[in-house]
Amino acid sequence: MSDRPPRQPAYPIGRVLIWLVNHPTYALLPTFIIIALCIVSVGSIKIREDVLDVLPADDPVFADFFAVIERFELLNYTYVLIRQEGGSNSGTLARAGDATHAAMIKSGLFDDILYRFEMEDIFTSYAVMLQHRAALFTTSDQAALEIRLTPEAIDQTLREWRRTLADSPTPVLANLFYSDPLTINDIFAEKLNRLSIFGKSLTLSEGRLSTADMKGLLIIARPSEAGSEGWENHEFVDKLTRIIETIELEYADGGVDIAWFSGHRASMDNSGRLKRDVRLTIAISLTAIALLSLLVYRRFWLAVLTFAPVAFGALFALGVMRWLDPFIAAISIGCGAMLIGISVDYAIHLIYGADHPLDPSDEQTDNCERLAHIVSDLHTPILLSAATTFCAFGVMHASIIPGYRSLGHFGALGIAGAAGFTLIALPALLAYSIGRTDRQPLIRIDQWLNNNSNKYGSRRTTRILAVATACIVTAFGIMKVRFDGDVQALNALLPDSQADLQQIQNAAGDIMHATAIAVQHETLQGALQAQERFTAHLRRIMEDGTMISFVSLAELLPSEKSQRKNMERWRAFWSESRQAEVRNALESACIKHRIDMHAIDDFLDNLLDPTPPITPNTYDRGPLKELVKRHIRQDVDRTSLLVRAQLADDVNLTPIRDQLASDGENILIYSGPAFIARMIELIQSEMIRLGIILGVVLIVLVVLAVRSASTVLAIFTPLLLSGWWTLGILGLFDVPVNLMNGVVVVFIFGLTIDYSIFLALAYKNSGEESRVVLTRVGILISALTTMCGMGALVFAYHPALHSIGLTALIGITSGICSVFLVVPMFVRKQPPVRTVK
Repeated sequence: MSDRPPRQPAYPIGRVLIWLVNHPTYALLPTFIIIALCIVSVGSIKIREDVLDVLPADDPVFADFFAVIERFELLNYTYVLIRQEGGSNSGTLARAGDATHAAMIKSGLFDDILYRFEMEDIFTSYAVMLQHRAALFTTSDQAALEIRLTPEAIDQTLREWRRTLADSPTPVLANLFYSDPLTINDIFAEKLNRLSIFGKSLTLSEGRLSTADMKGLLIIARPSEAGSEGWENHEFVDKLTRIIETIELEYADGGVDIAWFSGHRASMDNSGRLKRDVRLTIAISLTAIALLSLLVYRRFWLAVLTFAPVAFGALFALGVMRWLDPFIAAISIGCGAMLIGISVDYAIHLIYGADHPLDPSDEQTDNCERLAHIVSDLHTPILLSAATTFCAFGVMHASIIPGYRSLGHFGALGIAGAAGFTLIALPALLAYSIGRTDRQPLIRIDQWLNNNSNKYGSRRTTRILAVATACIVTAFGIMKVRFDGDVQALNALLPDSQADLQQIQNAAGDIMHATAIAVQHETLQGALQAQERFTAHLRRIMEDGTMISFVSLAELLPSEKSQRKNMERWRAFWSESRQAEVRNALESACIKHRIDMHAIDDFLDNLLDPTPPITPNTYDRGPLKELVKRHIRQDVDRTSLLVRAQLADDVNLTPIRDQLASDGENILIYSGPAFIARMIELIQSEMIRLGIILGVVLIVLVVLAVRSASTVLAIFTPLLLSGWWTLGILGLFDVPVNLMNGVVVVFIFGLTIDYSIFLALAYKNSGEESRVVLTRVGILISALTTMCGMGALVFAYHPALHSIGLTALIGITSGICSVFLVVPMFVRKQPPVRTVK
């Protein structure tokens, strides 16, 4: 029987833990009560599956994004592209499009469907616009009209009319000539062209919405119910899928292919893939850790007990999260496999120590006495390492990114629960169950590690050379580190969905990717005036060639103030002297080209007819009705107008927004490039800020606990090296740093410092080589299990989880290598100091 009494802990918490080891009932009873309470609590937790939930809604860029897409439901549209093999817009394609349209109407899934317009409606929309041309007559229109009314221009216009009417003497052309012999209406028709109602990649073909290459038909529909995170998504997707499959089957002989996409489909893909990946990665993690445990433990059943702290930690985290954050982001739960790999470390150190006694005679002692020795040796490094990891997750509470805070809360609670279970309940379970055994583990990892360490790593020069080489190699990667701010790239679309989305983007990309600007005011007239001022800025940008196009209701629906000015300008322009000059020029041209002047008298007589004011209800038919409906939202206390723009990548509208905001305007802008740029900036700033906060917290915590300069240096040097090596390897292999794996780089520090603490304190506090070897084995097994837990995410299809797993795998490997290389160079083994109980 060992005569080695447990070292008397210096702090009360250590003495309490040893007392609990000797009184296991008092340790297990509260544990079971907490488990029961957490099981009851976790049943009401809600999971948020949208990756956009991780974004900070109060950030100006993201706040604009959420406000614009919510106000105009930009992410709620469904796009259906009907194409025919061979690309011919034949009758078969038209019939397939009409059948799809009819089936979508009959389904009851949609409130509005944009697809087909009667030609009568199109002509009516144009006629309504011409009826109000005086109210639309701007200064630029006046300049263009003056050019058309010179005697030379009038003569040229009538000459062209004469030639056209001679070649095609149809009643339609004759009526056009009589109503507008000077083609002044072309100025207002050009307004319609500038509006690009359906985007430049779409046009109208026989009244149907067609792709610009005339090889496909597009249906744009607004679902009755917005995309959600539950059963409604499945119902919507299933119904629409059946409709499309039925149409494709019916027109299979004609080579008809239909692609479709919507937020419902993306949400369902993301949710389903996330759930499947969580199950898969947790299964892989548990299996790998279990197999590893079976190989290194003398007692096979301890492999099962290894997971007890993990299960308790996860259950405890979910149970408490129910009260802190009842709508937890799914991506945080998706990191459950990562939490398994981290929190299992504490159990491994304790279980491995109980399974492999330092002195064979210890197995003859009372179980409680044996475990008291182990807890007395390990409670300090376990508490300190758990505290550092807790801080690594805890500092995320200071993040401005909700997803980081959610992950931080879940991780910190899980670590606290797992560490508490390891020190309180696990020794009690072992005391009741562990017995004597002569069996040896399948793999003597302690012998392997000790032999290879003595053979390759005992020389200080060898260690320094290895560290220097790694730093130099990864330095080239540091310069290549790439940041990716595209949050949508973190969504997991299934291959069929991705293929359909790509087809639609190729056909109608400018509709789906336009910059969206919302102009808001308390009143409709205030919003219209603000839109006019903003549109004036856009026109100047377009003149510089940095804007491709934009769509604004300012061209179609001026404010009342602008309408009055336009009508006054129209009346002033058509003064009596101007009318006389135009009449004389027309008479001369008519005589020259042998045209009856009396036939166009009505044109001059009707120029100053009264013009009614334009309101949103003026355009009540055809494409212009759809344009107004999609670009205006009116409530009792607010009117919002949508402006869509196609910008060059380097155009920044924020200065314009800020300038108008200083004048009291409320302008919200969502621009894809600006969104990604802000996301990259946020990732970088959060990595630096959280890294600094964590570094300060860890330094204070370790200094207070260790109080030895060489030991503190031994603990923190691997931390810095692992961060350098991790970023360098990411750069070398072109693995981008994104919103999710960026934070992994930060809390990898918390994992590396755990290994440093265990090894440094083993060297510092123990003069027994066997204790150091045992600690090194525990660290290696912990690192391997963490790699299994976090590295399992590499097998995830979901991009966010995959990026976390890959980064974690690189970071942990860097961390364990740096710990084994560096710590022994700073800390010398000390003779044991023990007091008799």
